[in-house]
Amino acid sequence: MKDPLELETGADDRRRIAPSALTRRKFLGWSSVGVLGLGLEACSKPPPEDIVPYVRRPPEVVPGVATFYATMCEREGYAFGLLGESHEGRPTKVEGHPLHPASLGATGIREQAAIGALYDPDRARGVKRNGHTASYQDLAELLDPRGAAPWVERRGEGLHLLLQPTSSELVAAQLAALRAAYPSLTVHFDSGGWTPPEWGATRDVLGDVFDLRHDLSHADVVVALGSDFMSGSGPEGVGPARQLARRRGATQPSDSMPRLYVVESAVSVTGASADHRLPLPEGELGRFAAELLRAVGGAGKEGPRHQSGHADFVDALARDLTAHRGRCAVLVGRRQPPEVHALGIALNATLECLGKTVLPTPPVLLDAGSRAWDPARLTDALERDAVDTLLVLGGNPAYSGPAGFRQLLMKARERIYLGRYENETAQLATAFVPEAHFLESWGDGRALDGTLTVQQPLIRPLFDGKTASEILALLLGQRGANARRLFYAHFEPRHADLGELLAQGLAPGSALTPAEPKVSSAAVARALGRIPPEPRTALELDVLPDPRLGTGSDGNVPWLLELPEPVSKLVWDNALLVAPALAKREGLTTGDVVRVSRRGDHVEIPVLVQPGQAPGAVCAWLGWGRSGAESNVRGKGVDVSPLRMAESPFLVVGVKLEKTGRRHQLVTTQQEGSQHGRPIALRKSRAEWKAEPDFARPQNEDPDSILPDRLHGSPQWGMAIDLSKCTGCSTCVIACQVENNVPVVGKGQVALGREMHWLRIDRYYEGSEDNPRVDSQPMACQHCEKAPCEYVCPVNATVHSPDGLNEMVYNRCVGTRFCSNNCPYKVRRFNFYNYNQHPPPILELSKNPDVTVRGRGVMEKCTYCVQRIRRAQIDARIARKRLADGDVVTACQQACPTRAIEFGDVSDPRSKVSQAQHNRRAYAVLNEVGTVPRTRYLARIDDENPEVGS
Repeated sequence: MKDPLELETGADDRRRIAPSALTRRKFLGWSSVGVLGLGLEACSKPPPEDIVPYVRRPPEVVPGVATFYATMCEREGYAFGLLGESHEGRPTKVEGHPLHPASLGATGIREQAAIGALYDPDRARGVKRNGHTASYQDLAELLDPRGAAPWVERRGEGLHLLLQPTSSELVAAQLAALRAAYPSLTVHFDSGGWTPPEWGATRDVLGDVFDLRHDLSHADVVVALGSDFMSGSGPEGVGPARQLARRRGATQPSDSMPRLYVVESAVSVTGASADHRLPLPEGELGRFAAELLRAVGGAGKEGPRHQSGHADFVDALARDLTAHRGRCAVLVGRRQPPEVHALGIALNATLECLGKTVLPTPPVLLDAGSRAWDPARLTDALERDAVDTLLVLGGNPAYSGPAGFRQLLMKARERIYLGRYENETAQLATAFVPEAHFLESWGDGRALDGTLTVQQPLIRPLFDGKTASEILALLLGQRGANARRLFYAHFEPRHADLGELLAQGLAPGSALTPAEPKVSSAAVARALGRIPPEPRTALELDVLPDPRLGTGSDGNVPWLLELPEPVSKLVWDNALLVAPALAKREGLTTGDVVRVSRRGDHVEIPVLVQPGQAPGAVCAWLGWGRSGAESNVRGKGVDVSPLRMAESPFLVVGVKLEKTGRRHQLVTTQQEGSQHGRPIALRKSRAEWKAEPDFARPQNEDPDSILPDRLHGSPQWGMAIDLSKCTGCSTCVIACQVENNVPVVGKGQVALGREMHWLRIDRYYEGSEDNPRVDSQPMACQHCEKAPCEYVCPVNATVHSPDGLNEMVYNRCVGTRFCSNNCPYKVRRFNFYNYNQHPPPILELSKNPDVTVRGRGVMEKCTYCVQRIRRAQIDARIARKRLADGDVVTACQQACPTRAIEFGDVSDPRSKVSQAQHNRRAYAVLNEVGTVPRTRYLARIDDENPEVGS
């Protein structure tokens, strides 16, 4: 008989992976090496390479107590500082590095899911040569500079390297040595088939190649043109979002607040956070920027006038910007072409923002601005049959490259690929090597501001994965080198105290000084001339990185696949986002499969009617429609790459839509988008707040009750969530899932309303469907003092603790679900099946040992991370001290990029959470039902410009 889970969800939702050959002996071997290795990695002396039994415990390892190590990952080549949590040599979670300028102690969605990628059963497990099992020595002979490869005698001619963007000093030194040994070697960088457009813009307008950083700590007006910076997912990290959010958390109506304008195509996290949002196709942002530049008194007074069709909005925005010269900023999205970035620079220069809120900084990525970043250079070489050996180090260019690139790759005689999966590129490779995960790797990188960051492993490579530096070492004839030796050989002579550098994870004071370049008015005029003055009428397709999967590199992690997209709430799929007006005109409804075509190329994709979508554009996310060995994402969604053009990979103009007559089930976790007039996610304008300063008081007063007050003793735990700071990015949802061993249930179960997330982000629309206001509200167990779930449980499985927690006793629960029926917040989850039964053994390594793994038939819910509370209390007792405010940090609070969540002792009037709960904006959701929730919300306040129409 089939498992009922398979009958309910279908085979696509199950992991049909052969059990790993992981044995207890192997696990103990990995654990011992992980612990002993990392125990010594924080010292300057390299650890021994021998595998020894875990008999004598290292002094820094206490069983049951997590150890943290500083490390990093790369975002588009820029370093993002992290702290890795390890339990006896087994990585279980990552957190942001509090001292790193990109993370500031927080993370993004994909960093939180890194553990799932580390323990993915689908990861490649061996070297292959022409599809057959081979050894690493076979690869070493293939790349041996003393071998018979044709490029050896020709001093590198015909040898092409395709690397992922990187800022590594170690890799830079290796490339310099290779170029000296092989002058005809050609190096390319794979950035998804495009050249970062801001480099070309800064070279033309500022005279040199720069990265553009942003300091929004004193910005009063911020304009985002196609930039989703509030999600904290870009190379800059969480810094700009944190700076802006810090000042949005006003306590009084008179407090100053920054104003955010967003002009974009599809509703993003940043657009949902905006005070004013204008839906506009991505291809029209250049015309909007040109019109705005003229309005603020910059270049463009001569020549044709650019018309965006939104003159009133532009004029009001221009007046607001000019009234805040030097205290504003214009951010241009990375998908925009160089001419739009040039206009963004000109706007910031005209508004006196360069050097204040916008900081041109020398680039840290290798070969930034050079021809190595031009994708046409490799394409031309392949077309000319000039590539003898192509060495691809990371990424997946056969999938992420422009249309036709997959066929061109076959023209190289030798195709050697280093990758984590046997994916689309691996299928074309003549030689394949497994790649190490960043939690298994030694390396280094620099943040966008130049801060040197080091990467050290938390565990030895599970599947004998290699790093790019190890493969480059083979080209240099260093057969015996491994990543650790290469790292030490490079950094020990350059850093006197390497142990301290590894312990901190970064080099303080290594940030670069911003430059003070001058703006070329002639270059700005040329950029204006490249922008057509009249709006387009043709329908465009905007291709966007998926907010969860990015471009697909970590798309096989089930946590990410089941995470609701922040705005649409779609899971396990991508879709074509269509504006309501366009859907009505074309007769489309959500789930209709349409053929999107352009010049003979086409894809078929289901429609999702999305309020707020620009009517002149349709949008689709990258990262889907995979055909490699990644079983979770394979066959899910649609790959839109066939429509992408090499010259414009994110914008396809002139597409046509045609109904196919077929339907596809799109599953979302929220079907109702209206609050129906109820005060759930409170939102007021600043003017309304000034007129009624205590508008939230009626929703914050506890109604009379015959039940006794339970607030006795200290501590009494509670939470406050500031909706003015919350962006709805969903990082907290993933953090909660990883921390608390929350299972993935599959698309079929989610369609039945059985998702298991303990924390959800409710999204509400208000106003016109063409451009609604979007409200986001995190919703988890409210830990009510007078909890209705407790009264109805027949077996006393849900109880109240002395410190105010609404607790679940799993062993008592018999699954009546009375508590769920009685919960007004609908935050309890019932596990209908044993989702943790018989997983591939390697997945068991990802579990947090501090949290019970639940079996079938019990209620689950948020516990305020009770395991962290009890750990902090134990540590305080051992240290013979009182718990201080901030000693307990929940998983959602720690991961939040904007610090929207406060947690602590609500009985202590000096605690941050207590002060937040006494803020004039604080209120309780559904307080009229008398539950007295311990989680309070701070109403969102918009600083609207009265000159801008609704």
